[in-house]
Amino acid sequence: GELDLNESEREKLGKSIDSLASSIGGRHIVGWTFHALAQAKKYDREFERWGLTRTSDNFQGSAPEPQMPWGYLYQLGIKHIHAHGDANEEDFRKLLMLVRNGITIMNVQPYSGMEGMVLDAKTLMPFLIESVVYDSLFTFSQLPARHAEQLVDFLAKELVLNSSHDCLSLHSVASTAIELLKAADALRPTIVRAKDVARRLRRSQKNVRTLLDSTFTCGATTNERLRYPPSSTDFDFDDHPLLQVAEGAYLCPPAALCGKAVLEAFFAFARRRDKNFDSRVGTLLEAFIRNVALTRGLKPKHGDYSFGKTQSDCDFVVETNDTVVFLEVKKKGLNRLSKSGKEASDISLLVDLAKSLIKSQQQALQHATMLRKHGHLSLSNKDGVSSEVDWKDQKVIRVSVSLFDCGS
Repeated sequence: GELDLNESEREKLGKSIDSLASSIGGRHIVGWTFHALAQAKKYDREFERWGLTRTSDNFQGSAPEPQMPWGYLYQLGIKHIHAHGDANEEDFRKLLMLVRNGITIMNVQPYSGMEGMVLDAKTLMPFLIESVVYDSLFTFSQLPARHAEQLVDFLAKELVLNSSHDCLSLHSVASTAIELLKAADALRPTIVRAKDVARRLRRSQKNVRTLLDSTFTCGATTNERLRYPPSSTDFDFDDHPLLQVAEGAYLCPPAALCGKAVLEAFFAFARRRDKNFDSRVGTLLEAFIRNVALTRGLKPKHGDYSFGKTQSDCDFVVETNDTVVFLEVKKKGLNRLSKSGKEASDISLLVDLAKSLIKSQQQALQHATMLRKHGHLSLSNKDGVSSEVDWKDQKVIRVSVSLFDCGS
């Protein structure tokens, strides 16, 4: 059967977790969290991200042990970052046990490989909700810092934002973002100092402090709403790469977490300067991916096409002798409510998926259907370039690309 706690028991457990976390100190918790993951060889250097994945029985008959909710532990450390505490490893082990057992009771960890194989109309939605809640508690929101740097650099060259007479120009924000990505360590959190960033960028320390505080730093009350049972709606640190820990000094997460947070902060800055940014950035992301493809020796085609009343635009198509690959790009990701498991999160999750993965697959399927039906696609893009995609009885691959991953 399932084990559950009543409200008073949950409150008592939450207070025990917070009390122990505060006595240890947030910086110690964050540091030990990534040290433990590095020791367990959870960092994938090829993909430049932490390889935290779900485990199941693999049909061998014996259920796996409860997993450690590293995502929750990290956010708990951020909540108590200003509590200095004692670096007591025995207390840290107690916290690990308390956190793991507390999250195990929430029953979102999959134990059987069969769970996702047979789903009907009643079980699909609960399965999706448990999957995204699992991701928010057991994994991290990540984007390789190298990819984030390439994207920020590309957008800074392509965007035209409202002019600014202060230190928050597009160039200043982009160059600072790239500097933060370079400063982030792959395996451990680091301390970034405004004076060091100012020296490397050859700017005044005052201007750099203003820029870091206004654009890249999370507020002083970060994660203060975080309670047990935890919810992704109370995780404040995913959207900013820095947390001030002393005058002019900031905690910066490991590179894969910093990459995603830097890009979120850069987008937030762009939205403040251009109310139409969100409607424009999708086209820019498509152009970015095509540029990357060109550097890899591919020759993607793109553009609008029409057959009678059917009109559509193709983001990216590549042909070989035996394959046609349609790739559709969506910037829409899962918002905090979608990942929370709270009331109304099911509707939010469905909307997010409909606007991203499902929409992109629907578009790619339409391209493939029109190609097979008419034998060709005549593409014309906004640069005035026309191209043809001819059907030669190849197999078709449909690929969805999202800005941030959707996890499970």
